[in-house]
Amino acid sequence: MNSLSLLSFIGFTLWISLTSFGETHDFFSPSKNRPAQKKSSTAETNYFKGRWADGKFEYLDSQNDWIKAKAAYRTSDSGTFLDINGKTVEYETGDVLFKGTDDGWYKARKETPVVSEEEPAVPNPQGTQLSETEKLVIKYTNEERMKRGLPALKVAPNLLNLSRQKSANMARSQNLSHGVSPRPAGGENIAWNQANAREVVRSWMNSDGHRANILSRRYSTIGVGMAVGNGPYWTQMFQ
Repeated sequence: MNSLSLLSFIGFTLWISLTSFGETHDFFSPSKNRPAQKKSSTAETNYFKGRWADGKFEYLDSQNDWIKAKAAYRTSDSGTFLDINGKTVEYETGDVLFKGTDDGWYKARKETPVVSEEEPAVPNPQGTQLSETEKLVIKYTNEERMKRGLPALKVAPNLLNLSRQKSANMARSQNLSHGVSPRPAGGENIAWNQANAREVVRSWMNSDGHRANILSRRYSTIGVGMAVGNGPYWTQMFQ
């Protein structure tokens, strides 16, 4: 091999090496559709750093820029999901899952500092007082929306009061009916005899009409109410 051919071979080999090296340092770029669970020398836990800022979730990309997630929520149980490459990812109660700009779902790193955190599934801009049950109904409802990339519904004091009144009136008359006053200007879900917040949201999600209200893009606010009569009476109102 003459000297010119040898230099060409060395140059080609060096170019291949540098190209491969550059690829291995871009694991965390969602625009490249990389799985967030891939090993990286800069992230021992394999997941994106994230933070809550003003009620919105942001994650740190490979360029150290904070990017707003399309959707995010804190898990209430453990389970698995498939990332954008079809790999199974495990999560535990309290983990934050978020949807990146590539429409893939990822898990945030647990040790990431929390900044201005607010319960993402219960946005309550006016600081309206909620019972724990009301809060859970809103939380589970919004988690169903956010799993599908829809924005969380905000608590509206007027809808909260109407929903409480509706449930109380249905319990007093022992009549589960949309005809019982008050009537909302927007959508309404009602139910009877479900034992808790998770169960009633699950029952609504299993019904076409009720699920359509929960997942409607027309609505941006929500109110809920529960009253006990001959069983719990539940109300959701949307606008």
